[in-house]
Amino acid sequence: MRRPITPKGYGYLLLGLISFLALYLTSLQNYLLFHSLAEIFSILVAFGIFVIAWNARRFFDNNYLLLIGIAYLFVGALDLIHTLAYKGMGVFKGDEANLATQLWIAARYMESLSLLLAPLFFGRRLKVNLIFLGYAIVTSILLVFIFYFDLFPTCFIEGVGLTPFKKISEYLISLILIASIVLLYRNRREFDRNVLQWVTWSIIFTIASEASFTFYVHVYGFSNFVGHFFKIISFYLIYKAIIETGLTRPYDLLLRNLKQREEALAQLASFPELNPNPIVEVDLAGNVTYLNPSAQALLPDLRSAGPRHPWLAGFESLVPGSSERLKSSLSREVYLGNRWYQQSIHNAPGDRIRIYGMDITVRKALEEELRKSRDELEIRVQERTAELLKTTEKLQAEIVERKLAEQALAEQSRIFEAFFTSTTTPLVLLDRNFNFIWVNEAYAEACQRDISEFPGRNHFEFYPSEAKVLFEQVVESKIPYQAIARPFIFPDHPEWGVTYWDWTLTPIMDNEGEVEFLVFWLQDVTERIQTQKRTEATNALLGLFAKKSARKDYLDSVTELLQRWSDCRCVGIRLLNEKESIPYESYIGFSQEFWELESCLSTKEDQCACIRVVTGNPDPQDLPVMTPAGSFCCENTVEFVSHLSAEEKARFRGTCVKNGFKSVAIVPIRYMEKILGAIHLADEKEGRFSTGRIEFIESMAPLIGEAIRRFNLEEELKDSEARLRHLSSQLLTVQENERKRISREIHDSLGQSLSAIKFKVESIIQQMRETRRKKMAESLETILPIIQASIEESRRIQMDLRPSILDDLGVTATLNWFCREFQQTYSNIHIDKQIDISENTVPDSLKTTIYRISQEALNNIAKHSKASLVSLSLRRTNGSIELTIQDNGKGFDLEETLSTGVSKKGLGLTSMRERAEFSGGSFTVESSIGKGTLIRAVWPT
Repeated sequence: MRRPITPKGYGYLLLGLISFLALYLTSLQNYLLFHSLAEIFSILVAFGIFVIAWNARRFFDNNYLLLIGIAYLFVGALDLIHTLAYKGMGVFKGDEANLATQLWIAARYMESLSLLLAPLFFGRRLKVNLIFLGYAIVTSILLVFIFYFDLFPTCFIEGVGLTPFKKISEYLISLILIASIVLLYRNRREFDRNVLQWVTWSIIFTIASEASFTFYVHVYGFSNFVGHFFKIISFYLIYKAIIETGLTRPYDLLLRNLKQREEALAQLASFPELNPNPIVEVDLAGNVTYLNPSAQALLPDLRSAGPRHPWLAGFESLVPGSSERLKSSLSREVYLGNRWYQQSIHNAPGDRIRIYGMDITVRKALEEELRKSRDELEIRVQERTAELLKTTEKLQAEIVERKLAEQALAEQSRIFEAFFTSTTTPLVLLDRNFNFIWVNEAYAEACQRDISEFPGRNHFEFYPSEAKVLFEQVVESKIPYQAIARPFIFPDHPEWGVTYWDWTLTPIMDNEGEVEFLVFWLQDVTERIQTQKRTEATNALLGLFAKKSARKDYLDSVTELLQRWSDCRCVGIRLLNEKESIPYESYIGFSQEFWELESCLSTKEDQCACIRVVTGNPDPQDLPVMTPAGSFCCENTVEFVSHLSAEEKARFRGTCVKNGFKSVAIVPIRYMEKILGAIHLADEKEGRFSTGRIEFIESMAPLIGEAIRRFNLEEELKDSEARLRHLSSQLLTVQENERKRISREIHDSLGQSLSAIKFKVESIIQQMRETRRKKMAESLETILPIIQASIEESRRIQMDLRPSILDDLGVTATLNWFCREFQQTYSNIHIDKQIDISENTVPDSLKTTIYRISQEALNNIAKHSKASLVSLSLRRTNGSIELTIQDNGKGFDLEETLSTGVSKKGLGLTSMRERAEFSGGSFTVESSIGKGTLIRAVWPT
């Protein structure tokens, strides 16, 4: 029958709904705060469960609750670290969602497995310290795997979501929790009904939480919120089951078994007269206050003997020393009148002690008989077993030893053969005279021979005897020898060039300590060494490009490197120029005569292999010695030419052959798909080019092409900058000349005309006054200020365009004049002027530039800076002319001002910079908001 919901229940339901709404709103505003609140609640509950279970462990025998208490301590610890590691907390380095997800999975595995294993400990003795230590070790291992060794599987990938491991783990954890519910109900008699329901619902909500955590793609997502809310409910229910019940109704949880025993005894005590076992009650002084009929018959002298009677032996220890209930109830065995009795002793109402007795003599006798029988049986079994063992050991010892030896030998032979034949590492077994006994397929394949060629042949029949001394030393010293990256050329495969091998020769001894066999182990490291050399060569080329500022210096250094890499005496680098010629830009080893003949080949007029490689158009007769990368590689030019027809020979200049070069290679230098030139390698010896060596040079050629391309671009850029600087200088010169012309026009024409008008008007006014026409004179006098203002304005325009003082007196006088004029115009700005330079030390070409930069700077200060003080300095320092202008104005953001199209002030700074740089100087600006501005221009002299 279902119980109706009470008003208190409705209150709890309303409180739960309000809590859900508050947590949801919190998650929308600050998900980290919601997550921290949810985890802190569960951590506090977990630690509370541990505190109750641990401190009450001596008073109850419910091992389920004790194991859960220990487990939840470490689950809470993992949840605490999970909270600190959550994305956005910033506690741990990296701040990735995967770390927190890994800790979550670890905690849930520990929680679910603990709930599954706990029911198995009912009725079993629980070693508390060992269990605690086990959980500590497991937790430590999980943290080490997650934080240090990175062995814990990835659970979350940013931008992707949950990994398959995480999803499978959540489903597996849910299955484990379902199994724990099944085991819990199989042992439901061990729990109070309410506690069982709380624990069951807690596990169910944990399963719902795990299911929610299989859907989210982002750690701040809604399904993540739902999962954490279900976790809050789950831990609230486990709180109700253990913490609240343990504190408010301990007899329903911690002392349940004691309560059940007391209830059974209470039921039996309700009918003491009918009980066939003795029941005795005594007061705290040891006086007998009650004997049931069974006790009266068994203990007739108990009342008179009192505490001295064997039935009450040790009575002083029975008197409770405190009001604690557990200390007043105990069980013991008493021997009385050749019979054994089990006493159950309890507190009784009215400061009395009640003793229940039970005759266990028969049980004791049976136990003793059983012990004696068991001991006798064990002795007989041991004696018979010993006899049989002695007999069988003698019979089987030889057989077992022989079988083991045979099996070990067969197994060793099988393992050795399997290893020897299946390994990809070349292995050889030699006798002490270096004859082949056994080789594996890997060794035969490395030598390009059939495996049947080796047995019975000596190692040094196939290969040079240069290593024979090393082999003999191993036999004599009986010490293994190891070679690292030893170069080797196969005599029957010279086309492979130099190969490199790590190899070890290990002696195997016979019973007398002499070398019987040799194990030869090899590993081909040619590719590794070649890769290492390519890396070193690449770094060398990049280093040269970084160090060399001119193309010629770079190519000279590259030529030296190529000579060392190719082992050729002569190396040259041809580059295709704008005239369609391929001159040597750098060379080493070639004679002056050879260079004069070959330096200026034309791709339009001449015919030779070099030209065809550079143009990418080989002839049919070239193809036998062409590589897939388009290189011409001939290791014997004499033999090559001997097979050509007269017409084909005409397609070659023949200069290399005439100069005795038998080995010739031409490697194209490319940038992207464009051929920029070629590397020319030549040597008087034939066979200088192995496939690997040419491929190596070919792999370096693109890097050389990239560097040449950049040097070309830098030269073009320098030429372009020089032309631009010259053009800008010419424009500035034209501009200044035009300013000067206009200034003179204004001075000579407009200025003179205005002065003549003023003189004529003043003369007319004077004549009118003399003829007494004062009114007319007064009307003309009003024109004079206008004419004077016009004259002054024309003078100002003339000086702005090109002050004549600059041409007449020089830049120092001009700067002094301009500063006076500036202070008259802007009286609120004071100029602190320091001109420590003589006029004749300033080149004429710089005078206009210095004036214009000063003019532009002071005008900008007046318009924008709101400064009250300006320092202007022109001086000669360290062989340079330095102009500095500094103000105490509001300053500006330099980066923003100089950005494209920000303001006219930015254009003014650009104009000043261009004037300084086009005149051969440097220009710098220092400014920040609120700290004024400093302009510096420096010209070397």
